[in-house]
Amino acid sequence: MRSIKETHFNFKGQTGFYRGKVRDVYYFGDTMAMVATDRISAFDVILPEAIPDKGRVLNQIAAKTWRQPSTWYPTGLLARPTPM
Repeated sequence: MRSIKETHFNFKGQTGFYRGKVRDVYYFGDTMAMVATDRISAFDVILPEAIPDKGRVLNQIAAKTWRQPSTWYPTGLLARPTPM
């Protein structure tokens, strides 16, 4: 099974990029897009192997966490694209 360890997107209007331990972050002025990858981090070290679909699961957990309180107050979640 194929793992996504890094992303290399070049979006129209992109103003910045940051690679964290597990997520790649793309900036668009005052908006950002976070891409959860399959990278593994333990004790602030990125391990050489990846877990297939880990990013997909992290993305679903984060989306639920952001969606739930939006029934009570606005959150920063604009969209959650369907994973490929």
